[in-house]
Amino acid sequence: MASDARPGVDLNESLGPEYAAVIITTCSIAVITLLLRFYTRLFILRTLFPDDYCIIGGMIGTIGMGICYGITIIHGFGHHIEAITPEDLQMQAKASIGGLVFFHWSHAFVKSSILLQNLRLCVTTLEKRICYGALAVIIAEGFVWILLTFVSCTPFQAMWSPHLAKVSCINQTASYYSCAALIILADCFIIAFPAFLLRDSMLPRSQKWAVGAILALGGGACLVSILRMVYIYRSTNSTDSTWDKIPNSILGITEVNMGIILSSLATLRPLIKRIRPSLWAISNVPSTASCTHHNPTLQRRPRPANGDDSVLGRYSNNDGEDGSTTEKGCTCADGGRTDGAAPAELEKTEPEIIPPRSNNIVG
Repeated sequence: MASDARPGVDLNESLGPEYAAVIITTCSIAVITLLLRFYTRLFILRTLFPDDYCIIGGMIGTIGMGICYGITIIHGFGHHIEAITPEDLQMQAKASIGGLVFFHWSHAFVKSSILLQNLRLCVTTLEKRICYGALAVIIAEGFVWILLTFVSCTPFQAMWSPHLAKVSCINQTASYYSCAALIILADCFIIAFPAFLLRDSMLPRSQKWAVGAILALGGGACLVSILRMVYIYRSTNSTDSTWDKIPNSILGITEVNMGIILSSLATLRPLIKRIRPSLWAISNVPSTASCTHHNPTLQRRPRPANGDDSVLGRYSNNDGEDGSTTEKGCTCADGGRTDGAAPAELEKTEPEIIPPRSNNIVG
């Protein structure tokens, strides 16, 4: 044992098993949803997108976190500090550095994946610039935090050997609070950005809300980030750090896994529609790319000059997440068909064409 126990402290008590259970559970759910995402992309939509490749980087990061934090548990993390030897404390500190690097790595990849998903919905130059700008900020932020992890103490060995002479370290509490605040800010942007993209959509309001909610799922980890801020001060200013850091660590790995889980759930709509079409009312939203010639009320603003047909109203058509199909012979909501066959009541008359609202084009 490292030292005698304080009064009322049980040296055999440990939160390690609970922490390990959270790591295994959240990582397992994240892997399952990721596999379902790739099944949907490869076997239903038969295509992959940049955001799919990016989310793999996020999953690698969260698995790396799980491994590093598992090592800390093996070396006593979750026990009271009096029950841990100096050698184990050093191993915990070294593994925690790796876990922190993977934490920032995973956050950068997961948020980049969500932004790349939203980028396919951007029509105007303004929207694309905002999305690219946010993407650049997220990548730069992740790089800075990873770099800061390695320079937070001088010399570097002081991160696991605090008793070295002439040690200089940054304020860990301020660093953690700053990181958490920036993560929350990024999550808030991810939640709000779909509303900006759907602002000119002619979808019914209820369907706008549904589509926006699907796209904003990836920002749902914001709630965990906010909760984690409550425990930062306690975990960085505790005299029993190996015990008091457990809540913050649990929320940290839950946060990144929730980002993967929720962003992947947002891509499973074609799979859910195939299994249970009645589960989501929005499943009946027709593809405007194939059906607006039969139903003028579904028209949107014009496509970009480059002819990109990746937008379903303001929703991606070629990724299939709208739940519609552009296969020959599909039936539209108004009874029209994409193979050119018109319904009986429309055979003798030309449909009325409502001009798109070109004044909505920003760039």
